[in-house]
Amino acid sequence: MTLEYLRYLKVIAQTGSINKASKELFLSQPHLSNIVRNIEEELQIRIFKRLSSGVQLTPEGDVLLTHVSKLLYEFDQLQAFHPRKTSPIGLQMRIAMTKFSHTMESFQAIVVDYERKNTFEHRLIETSSRGVIQAIHLNKADVGVIHYGKEQEVRVHALVEAYELEYHELAHLQPHIVISKTHELIRQGAEITLESLDGYGFVRYWGEYEDFVYDIASEATHKDLNESPNIVYVEGRAALLHLIGNSNFYTIGIREFLSQDEVYKVISIPIETEDLITFSWIKRRSDRLNSITEQFVEELTRTYSRL
Repeated sequence: MTLEYLRYLKVIAQTGSINKASKELFLSQPHLSNIVRNIEEELQIRIFKRLSSGVQLTPEGDVLLTHVSKLLYEFDQLQAFHPRKTSPIGLQMRIAMTKFSHTMESFQAIVVDYERKNTFEHRLIETSSRGVIQAIHLNKADVGVIHYGKEQEVRVHALVEAYELEYHELAHLQPHIVISKTHELIRQGAEITLESLDGYGFVRYWGEYEDFVYDIASEATHKDLNESPNIVYVEGRAALLHLIGNSNFYTIGIREFLSQDEVYKVISIPIETEDLITFSWIKRRSDRLNSITEQFVEELTRTYSRL
């Protein structure tokens, strides 16, 4: 159980529906239901009573949510606390991003360009799209890079507007199967499709909101990989790519980043679908970016325009 999962419980209680909460949180309904069930098993209590119209807090759940609300409030206050620095920072670039290496390459390019400067402090936060939006809202980062599907677009824009942020679209990209170049199907000369990968292990990030990326309607079929019987959950990009590069597992991503094949021996194969992934960068509406952060945005825009 994590703080993020406690936030899920609060949203479910507020909406009175796991289905409505899943849409607000950019999660699939089965995935959110599993999270609730796991928390209930861990705490040995029943949090929600299932009704035909949705869900309702049980007496035990009501007590739990009272404590959860207090805990989340205190944590958010702590997150928003920024002690005044007494020493000069110099150059500063603060970026929040979802877990796509193309964004990391843009960040790396700018950091390396300025590596000989005497004084600097750069920060990179990797999280979910909702986490990125929160990081910009709470002034933990100055520019955020998010991604979302067509069904999430209205909710993402509403959240951005509510926090008085502005967004700029970077690209609409086709999802790809990400797989080892030595995968046994490739060695056999077989066509790589979602259908041919039935039965193979699927790798995905743990606890991410963006599981819509794994729910794909291709020309041949509809696949919700969130419900795959063989899933490996990982935390970081490097762990995911190393595992795929050394196994017959696979995941869903976008076109290859520059060092993907060379470093990880992993390739990307396009999926024929109209379900594109939108990438955008966001900032606080009232803020003016400093020069190094503007250069990052320029590099980011070039990177995604090439995909």
